[in-house]
Amino acid sequence: MTDIHYVCLSDLHFGEESSILTALNENGVDPNNPAPVVVELVNCLKELISKNERKEKREEGE
Repeated sequence: MTDIHYVCLSDLHFGEESSILTALNENGVDPNNPAPVVVELVNCLKELISKNERKEKREEGE
């Protein structure tokens, strides 16, 4: 598999009560905790990146 160099995420609506990416508590939005979906998104990205053959960060222009 080709190494992943870029991931583009758009229109995630972090902080919106209606977003599955926003943690909620009994008072509404919970800014102190990540939503479970965000945790899994980060885990997924870490897993994808861990499969890169080249482990060091690319320098600009490479």
